[in-house]
Amino acid sequence: MVENHKILKRRIIQTSVAFIIVLLLLSVGFLTYRYFTPSKVNRYVVGNEYYGFELQTPKNWVAREKTSYSEDRASSFLAECKNDKSDKATVYEIGRFRFEDQKYPEKFGDLGYFPADLPSGVVLEVVVNCLPDTVKNKIGNYDSSDFKVAGEKTIIEFLSLSGFGKTKSLSFLHNNFQYKINEYVYVSPADKEDSEKIRASYADVFSQIISTFKFSK
Repeated sequence: MVENHKILKRRIIQTSVAFIIVLLLLSVGFLTYRYFTPSKVNRYVVGNEYYGFELQTPKNWVAREKTSYSEDRASSFLAECKNDKSDKATVYEIGRFRFEDQKYPEKFGDLGYFPADLPSGVVLEVVVNCLPDTVKNKIGNYDSSDFKVAGEKTIIEFLSLSGFGKTKSLSFLHNNFQYKINEYVYVSPADKEDSEKIRASYADVFSQIISTFKFSK
């Protein structure tokens, strides 16, 4: 079996164990995309100087960086976060990545962008935040959770979001960063009557992907 690897390390790199068919290089901020032989599973490694993680998705998924920060800008955010002694609930986002089916356009879901002709599907979003100590101690009791992602105790929340409805959000801490994984389920207008069935079936997809999540730093 040929296994395809996609690596995103300030760049997204997709590699194949067997042979290379196509190479496409696209630079966007931290990222460069390289496309190789397709296989059953894509492995994405996301990282830079400050954080790193990896996960596996179905082969027809793509990874997109939804925010593009230069290293200097990220470094500035981290300095602000470290020096923030206020009691305000300030979150310094330093990375946001989306993993989704290739059928979805890059702006899918942003600012209410839901083209009516797109089929139902799922989107997994991973956000990396720096939290000031004063905020970290207020956002939730991680130690009381029995659920873990990549060995870290994880808080589970449910949000109601326009266009996606009930959305599951996982939050955990690692190396002084907060990681949030948001599970978006999109039900197309044509599938509204089967909404609950669709959401239940996609829950297994999310569980499989999250079970492969691990830290590379």
